[in-house]
Amino acid sequence: MGQQLWMAVFKPLLYLLLFANVFLFIREASPTKAIDEVGWLLLLAVFEWETRSANAGRTVSRWALAVELTGYALAIYAFVQYARTGEWLDLGNSTVWLAISALIVLDVLRPVPAGSAASRRRLQLKVPLYAATLVFALAWGVTGIWLDFWDALLWILCFFIVEINIFRIEAGGAKSLASAG
Repeated sequence: MGQQLWMAVFKPLLYLLLFANVFLFIREASPTKAIDEVGWLLLLAVFEWETRSANAGRTVSRWALAVELTGYALAIYAFVQYARTGEWLDLGNSTVWLAISALIVLDVLRPVPAGSAASRRRLQLKVPLYAATLVFALAWGVTGIWLDFWDALLWILCFFIVEINIFRIEAGGAKSLASAG
């Protein structure tokens, strides 16, 4: 029960901080970074909705697909702008997040039981990607770009919540498989 209470407080607080952070980026950062933030906020919202246990295994609704595609369009627009303007740190970070999101989409569309070979392979792909996001965050911190450093840490924590949701789906699937056998 303590873990559920902790998540019931932590998750909304974290998402509130991220929402405020997005508005800060819209106000203070470059237009490309602001567009990137909005795109990833849309993607995170869809990932959160899709990975909640009540929605696990359901067909993706049209509105969720529209929001997700809009999020990707904005994120890819920013990706292209980072490449065009030579913002290599942002481009690298964007590349890693797009790869992580592809794996999350795979988790949503094709869930696998926790502990299965497929689950372990996906984790082997995700761990270095998340480690890379930490490296990018540290790079911004070391160079004194504190808004990007703070932003990167918030996004890592928010996607950690999505990963917890995915783990719960996988664990639930493993229990279902065990009880069926």
